[in-house]
Amino acid sequence: MEPEYTKYILGQVNSQQYQSNYNSIPPHLTIQKECYAHSDLITSLLFYQSGNSFISTSMDGYVMDWDTESFDFKNDYYIGHTGLIYGTTDENNCIAVICADGSVSLIDKRSGKYICIETPRRKATKCCFCQNDLVIGYNDGIIKFWNIAQQKFGDTIEQHHKSIISLSSKKNEVMSASTEGTVGVWDVIKKEKRYTFSLDKSIMNCKYVPNGKMLLLLIETGDAFFYKLENNSKSQYFYGFNKTNQNSPFDFLTDTREGQFLKKFIVNSDGLNSINIWSVETMKCIQSIPTDDITITALSCHPTEMFFITGGDLSDTSIKLWK
Repeated sequence: MEPEYTKYILGQVNSQQYQSNYNSIPPHLTIQKECYAHSDLITSLLFYQSGNSFISTSMDGYVMDWDTESFDFKNDYYIGHTGLIYGTTDENNCIAVICADGSVSLIDKRSGKYICIETPRRKATKCCFCQNDLVIGYNDGIIKFWNIAQQKFGDTIEQHHKSIISLSSKKNEVMSASTEGTVGVWDVIKKEKRYTFSLDKSIMNCKYVPNGKMLLLLIETGDAFFYKLENNSKSQYFYGFNKTNQNSPFDFLTDTREGQFLKKFIVNSDGLNSINIWSVETMKCIQSIPTDDITITALSCHPTEMFFITGGDLSDTSIKLWK
């Protein structure tokens, strides 16, 4: 059963009520930097939590590690495996990528070497790092924990029954979402579930809000909404958030100073030829940036500053920085 609708604003940060200037809009965003390094569709982009670096993956089989300020890549790793569909990092020594054939490769940035983690009869769809493990979600709904130091599988979560569409972590928690409409938050230290709920619609994407107290879910209708974990409630909808039935990327554009979210917006690709910026308060699109017939396939916002990066399909495989 779905939770009831609740109208709310995004709570507190560091136990202090913040004051947000919702009437202000992001500055006029233009392309500040652009580079061509991949030769095929870009499948994922992700800033490190520091914001000083980011990674990119592509169907050309490469994962690249970039410096944000110079916009030059520091290292590149060729994995192959008919292309890469997703990448993530543990902020320190490891990068994990999911390959198009369903295998997972774990890269040691210190040595440049990688190992391939294969699971017979299953294809990996998402992964994230949590504590000392790489958490891997599969197309049958199974979630497995790979111990990086011991290089072997440990715990398994068998809560979902269809493909894992989203997997992310906050401290000692892992959040998972499945295409069947189920979402779970798991405490990996206590080895127990903290929250679970289900919807009557398929989930296309799901992500933690930066304060970690809510989720933003995109469902099959193309609409999105906030879900508040503590009281099992959801907000009104961001109507028309996505204009296709594909899993289009989105992220949170924030201006953060001393723990306070001074400005809060959501940036997403509409699945066609526009980048949209949404107000968290009004839940409406306040800016739409045409991308000249280029479909944005990857997007990541800087964790504390008001800019983001995008990657596109075969018609334009460049990485662009918007500010």
